[in-house]
Amino acid sequence: MSKASHILSPDTQAALLLCGSFTERSDTEAQPLTTARYNRLADWLGEQDLRPGDLLREEGLGRLRRSSDRPEEADAALLLLARGVAMALALENWTNQGLWILSRNDPDYPPPLTDRLKRHAPPILYGAGHKNLLAGGGLAVIGSRAAGREALDFARHLGRRCAQEGIQVISGGAKGVDQEAMLAALALEGAVVGILSDNLGKASVSGKYRQAIREGRLALISACAPEARFQVGNAMARNKLIYALSDWALVVSAETDQGGTWAGAQENLKHGWTPLLVRAGAAIAPGNRRLIQAGGRPLNETEALVPGAGLKDLLQRASLQEAQESAEGAAPGPLTGPRKQTPPPEQPLPGGSVEAGSPQNTADDFWEQRVWPAIVARLHARGQLTVGQVAADLGVEKSQSKAWLRRAAGEQKLVKLNRPERYVPADPAQGSLFDKP
Repeated sequence: MSKASHILSPDTQAALLLCGSFTERSDTEAQPLTTARYNRLADWLGEQDLRPGDLLREEGLGRLRRSSDRPEEADAALLLLARGVAMALALENWTNQGLWILSRNDPDYPPPLTDRLKRHAPPILYGAGHKNLLAGGGLAVIGSRAAGREALDFARHLGRRCAQEGIQVISGGAKGVDQEAMLAALALEGAVVGILSDNLGKASVSGKYRQAIREGRLALISACAPEARFQVGNAMARNKLIYALSDWALVVSAETDQGGTWAGAQENLKHGWTPLLVRAGAAIAPGNRRLIQAGGRPLNETEALVPGAGLKDLLQRASLQEAQESAEGAAPGPLTGPRKQTPPPEQPLPGGSVEAGSPQNTADDFWEQRVWPAIVARLHARGQLTVGQVAADLGVEKSQSKAWLRRAAGEQKLVKLNRPERYVPADPAQGSLFDKP
């Protein structure tokens, strides 16, 4: 194996062998594992007290060969793991282009993806540029490739305003709204994350992106191999990455009942990865109106482009308004089903039984009888917890979630791990084998 392969950890080498594409596949070769198939293999590894990197050694391979559970999948995995030469050649080529690879076991893998997508997070990410931008959040600017002139003008103005106010732009890199917002932000030296579904290798050396990558203001990532050509399925699949990496998402222009913008917005409304805002105004597309009816929050196009500071506050107010309406039981949109509700403060957390306002409801009682049992229930389900997961599950601010997890660590009920920050049971025997599920 070439020297370039040693840039990757053993776990990431194994994940790349299992899930990566290195050349055009022939009919006689095993097809790389999908995320679902890789998760099943990861589950088996956990049951065997193994890590993905153990499959690079004879002992791990021998145990996989002897596996009686899903023998066809084991045979396919063995064929994929034998592609060491092809992987080494591909890695050398990608490294020469300045590209990098992350797996879910790497400390630099963006926590928002595993926190929000969980097992649907891609096992492998390919990228160019500074990895630290991936955890920086920001505003996803999303829209149709066939958007009209007014929508494209809005996207450009919005990209500039994001750059001026220090808000990172996150988008899909497609022609139309996506590229207009990204390039406008880069022109004013703003920070941008582009999530591509094809041709990452070409984009990473493109003149319109090269300087921003060199200056650390742009990261391009893809769950598809750098040479992958455009496929509708890949474009649809990357939508969830755009939403999961964002603090807010704004649909500039959508076609009704068709296209990736519409499908991605509906998927985000269903899963609640990030607040969905929709450009509103006198001449917006019919698809925008439908998304607002379905549960998206209108963002007045004039107010969004007012010069001066305040865009972040505007976005946050819209997000809080959405949460408040959900908490008050606002009727769900016709296309989305029930929306997640935030329990009012007086409601007990799951697992609690103390009446609000009762004499024994001291801070310690609240912790022992409501908060800690709720954390334990989620710990049993996941094996490890992050501040963001606890905040989302229990309907509290991240600052409160962090305080509770720190208290549990102080009481030696949990152990805090870093890179990324997460909490596991104090008893190692109860922990999850993998750093990332």
